[in-house]
Amino acid sequence: MPNLEIPNFISLWTKAFIKKYAKDKYLIAVNLRLNPFFDADRNASLSVWRKLFVYCLEKHPEVMFVVLGRKNEIAEELRLPNVIFAQDHDINIQHTLSFIKHSLFYMAISSGPATFALLSEDIPYTIVSFRAPDISYNYNWFKPGSILPWQNKEVQKLVWERESPELLIREFNDLMYKTDKKKWIKKLDLENVDESILEWPYLIKAAEKL
Repeated sequence: MPNLEIPNFISLWTKAFIKKYAKDKYLIAVNLRLNPFFDADRNASLSVWRKLFVYCLEKHPEVMFVVLGRKNEIAEELRLPNVIFAQDHDINIQHTLSFIKHSLFYMAISSGPATFALLSEDIPYTIVSFRAPDISYNYNWFKPGSILPWQNKEVQKLVWERESPELLIREFNDLMYKTDKKKWIKKLDLENVDESILEWPYLIKAAEKL
């Protein structure tokens, strides 16, 4: 399948963000849906995800999480020293997808942005509370335990059950073990990334130089 492309300046912004806020830590993107118009089963269990973050705060100090999603879905109880809220930095959907692409790996519940990872072959992810797409279509072949035809079984996983602390910690540790961290660092090439792109006048000044 053809890869969905992220605009270059959005990728540069994301890398600069990682350099400034994650510093020398591994950045893990997390998408937690908290939509009041959905039933509870379709939203994230905040207490469960908080336990994952607290676990990593104690056991994996080399990790930083960036929480994605809408600004009105910010959960203050998740503000921990190892958690960044991307919404605090006025991001849009392009930034969200760029974080999914450029983070070490992606953990989320089933939602719209998660489709970007689902359609990829190279973005490591674990998606929990997964549901089959629109039931008006024939997805009889796609049942719990099934994989997508293009799915990389090594680092891409769909979990159909609800999240629990034990499940999230297990999936986190599995991806931490399997992902190629040296390759991720080399691909980011943060030494050659200019953090000033994060400053609002940057784009105006860059345009003036053209």
